[in-house]
Amino acid sequence: MNRIAIIFPLLVIFSCVNKNIEKERDARNGKANTSNNFIYEMRTYTTHPGKLDDLHNRFRKHTNRFFVKHGMVLVGYWILDEGIEKENTLFYIIAHEDRAASKKSWAAFIEDPEWKKVYEESRGNGPLVANIKSQFMTPTDYSQLK
Repeated sequence: MNRIAIIFPLLVIFSCVNKNIEKERDARNGKANTSNNFIYEMRTYTTHPGKLDDLHNRFRKHTNRFFVKHGMVLVGYWILDEGIEKENTLFYIIAHEDRAASKKSWAAFIEDPEWKKVYEESRGNGPLVANIKSQFMTPTDYSQLK
């Protein structure tokens, strides 16, 4: 499936959640936000055969909590409706204040002892993820996110 055919609907969908992102950031910072200076990170996970449900469970039960704990803003998660990658692909978008915040959040996430334990336990029957692709995106000047 053409990646552009996937990316465009994702961008439309996550542009609709901008208000929730602003509210969450404002609440976390304890102040009103007058601009949207987020950068967005779109990540694509390709799982090993038969491991997509296990990955969903790990995100559902654990990963999201650690993302929020370490300052990442959850935008959304998507799976494919059709195609050969349907059975092993997860897309998600998270937001960061800037690239420095992204690096800091990911470093803290990876080093979190509680996360390390969850990660190892989730791999009890073998690794879940075969490949991760990360792309950073900045809204255009005509985006609804600006």
